Amino acid sequence: MRLNNETVRSVGLGGVLTTSEFNISDGSKLIEMILDNAYSDPYRATVREICQNASEVDPAFRIHLPTPFEPWFAVIDDGGGMSREDTIRHASGIGSSTKDGDNTKVGGFGIGMKVPFTVSDQYTVISRHGGMSRTFSAYKDDHNRARFTMLSEVADDGPAGLEVRVPVRPENFRRIKDAVVSELRWFDPKPAANLISNMRTPTFSCTSRLLDLAVALQIDLSPRLLDAVEPAVSRLGRKSGRAQVNQQSGNRCLASMSRR
Repeated sequence: MRLNNETVRSVGLGGVLTTSEFNISDGSKLIEMILDNAYSDPYRATVREICQNASEVDPAFRIHLPTPFEPWFAVIDDGGGMSREDTIRHASGIGSSTKDGDNTKVGGFGIGMKVPFTVSDQYTVISRHGGMSRTFSAYKDDHNRARFTMLSEVADDGPAGLEVRVPVRPENFRRIKDAVVSELRWFDPKPAANLISNMRTPTFSCTSRLLDLAVALQIDLSPRLLDAVEPAVSRLGRKSGRAQVNQQSGNRCLASMSRR
């Protein structure tokens, strides 16, 4: 978003001895202060901000929802990616944004790419650009200061783009899934996802509830087992007139099975 900085300012400076610009001595503290006070629901904010960024460069972006075997939320686009220098500047800087000077895009304050810090102390940014794939880690060090480090740089002849990958604890899988359904219901087209096919209304998913149950009971479920179980459970639901149940009923069922 292009900010309006065209206001004419006339300030008298008679008798001035010295002038200096305002500066930020601890950028990490400022980032933490902004993020802690800007979002009422950090999971919905994380989904919304990252997906909004991706949709503006690639409407056909994709998302990955956390599973017991791949416990992270990720947004992947093929929108061109960024160079090493641009990735460092925009992903770790304050006030630096890829949307500067563009009124067709939402945002522009350089905060959106830092929102994953509201749900995790570490997240990964992978930029594919100019025939190279560069992996960066954003993390908080032992003094709770935000850091941004490049971990690898390898040749990559695939499509250029960006991936933001955020670790998710098993107990928060459901929060991320519900946030995706809520925040992306108005996106058109809808992004491809590994677990959710209908993002218009929050519904009970047999597979996702089975994953939650597996986590609660510490049971390992292979993808093949999930693929086999989902159709069978769906058929039983249709026969009994209960193809979908609400979230509250699913939670009661999970709690009941967990106590056994």
